[in-house]
Amino acid sequence: MLNRRQRRGFSLIELLIVIAIILVNITIAVPKYKKTQIFVRETPAMKAIQPIHTKELQ
Repeated sequence: MLNRRQRRGFSLIELLIVIAIILVNITIAVPKYKKTQIFVRETPAMKAIQPIHTKELQ
């Protein structure tokens, strides 16, 4: 048996926990990133349409 001081590397459980944490972060970040991309594309288009829309209402 190896001492704690002599042991090097990570156990399988430690690696699986780290992978699980990374996956949870990805599942949270990806939808927010996609929503932000859509918002960034739509905002200039909405600003371009707004003057046309106000002229139609008058």
